Amino acid sequence: MKTRLTCCTVALIILFGGYGPAVQADLTRLVKTIQPAVAMVITYDIDGEVGGIGSGFFVEGSGLLITNYHVLKGAYSAEAKVYDGRRFPIS
Repeated sequence: MKTRLTCCTVALIILFGGYGPAVQADLTRLVKTIQPAVAMVITYDIDGEVGGIGSGFFVEGSGLLITNYHVLKGAYSAEAKVYDGRRFPIS
């Protein structure tokens, strides 16, 4: 196990070692670009207690949010929380 972990670590260093700042800048730019389209989906039970947390993403400017069925299955209510802290009910 330790040998496998060491091999993976060495491979990552070789792969990204010479590209650290460039890769970081690209990743930062990517996150800033997609962050507004991603939401945390919070589900609640009938008593208003958190039942689960999942993720989703917006596909249109109209507010259409896509998530997995299992995220909402059995939930009494749900809301989407976006990167700036705003929350929107899911109906």
